[in-house]
Amino acid sequence: MSRTLQLVSISLLASALAACGGSGGGSAETHTAGLRQGASGPTAPPTAVSHIAVVQSLYLAYFARPPDTAGFLFWNVAFDKLNLPTTPAELLAAYIDNSFTKMIVDGFVSSPEAVNINAGSDAEFVNTIYLNVFSRSADTGGRQYWVGQLESKAITRPLLALAIMAGAQADDQLAMSKKTEVTTRYLTALAAANVQNEAPLTDVGRDLLAKVNKDTDLAAFQATIAAAVLEQKNTKPGYRAAYTGFQDLYSDVGTSVQYRYTYGSGIVPSFGGELVFGLGEREIDFGESAGPGSAIAYRGQITASASVSASGDGRVPTLLMLCQSPSGSAKPFKSTDVLVNNTSKVLLTAADLAGQTLTTQREDCAAQSGASITFDAAGNATVTTSAGSSVYPAASVNKALKADLYNFDALTRTSWRAYRYTKTDGSFTYAIVSNVIPTPMVTGMPPQPAGALSLWSQE
Repeated sequence: MSRTLQLVSISLLASALAACGGSGGGSAETHTAGLRQGASGPTAPPTAVSHIAVVQSLYLAYFARPPDTAGFLFWNVAFDKLNLPTTPAELLAAYIDNSFTKMIVDGFVSSPEAVNINAGSDAEFVNTIYLNVFSRSADTGGRQYWVGQLESKAITRPLLALAIMAGAQADDQLAMSKKTEVTTRYLTALAAANVQNEAPLTDVGRDLLAKVNKDTDLAAFQATIAAAVLEQKNTKPGYRAAYTGFQDLYSDVGTSVQYRYTYGSGIVPSFGGELVFGLGEREIDFGESAGPGSAIAYRGQITASASVSASGDGRVPTLLMLCQSPSGSAKPFKSTDVLVNNTSKVLLTAADLAGQTLTTQREDCAAQSGASITFDAAGNATVTTSAGSSVYPAASVNKALKADLYNFDALTRTSWRAYRYTKTDGSFTYAIVSNVIPTPMVTGMPPQPAGALSLWSQE
């Protein structure tokens, strides 16, 4: 055991996770060159095949990308030397009794990159794992089962991805195997072309795997892999922030959103980038509306926005509302998306909000006059709007925080998602994303899109 500890010490593993697992918050610092390159250029993928697939699976599940060159080499050597299991199912079985297995799996899921990508409620964590490994959202039954396992503490987040991958069958197993094969081909092609894999500082590999699913024709997809290698060669590292996005639809489960941006180049650099939703099904470009230093404008169908920023330069919002111009409506704008930076902490109970007052309500990208939510010391809420005031006991607040507060007269269900985030001065600030979701009058029939997606905050 002492020789093993000398080979791969706990501190070395922790340091390697920080260096190889990504920066999480979007830092564009390059990794240690000595780790990432041999004397003649990028190191080739490991030749020992016993642990390649399981290492790729961990990167896929928790980071949604192929391994960076240094991380791939390091973890394959570490897994080989420690004689660790070679499949997710075996890792799951060894987690309790094998301290090194537990340390490594816990390290992956708690690394800054994974925490930033996989933040949110238990439902959103489950859904993100499904998207990462299967390229599909979790079905209702599967999501409810795994959320129940997490809430009852029958399983922890570090074990969840292993359990989901170990239990994959049929189409899901096929999708996962195709993602692993594409990862292998991509890394091999990068090494053959003498191109360094800059993940997580670039998103080329992440975008490549997002396109792979159970129906992918691997022979035809080879051209896409070749194009990704060329793109990686010509792509400069950028920045990224991860968000949870909510839409004005009947689902109360947020989706992952990436806020990718650069500061450009030149004497006066110009800020800009794109929002990428989920697996890339929606992309929204953004940039400075009137030159360097001006307000950020979101393009395409987005006609208005409202944001709250806790960052130093104000360019990366903590809270962001996006609006469109609805057709056939007297309203100039309709709030369609609210994004919350994943550095924010999800609050799960009324007690977490006790003593707080949220004095600003944004709906349709405009502040609503006279609106507020006040929580007393017991977590009971008084909601004041232009229509008057309503009192919700803490039990009802808890139901809203679980998207389970029904109004049977109005045939609606209210979902509150509460957050606490840290400002640059170190103080805490609170916010709630509120969505009023129509419930179907006939079982099995989807309701119409919700009419009220709003953002409550303290600033």
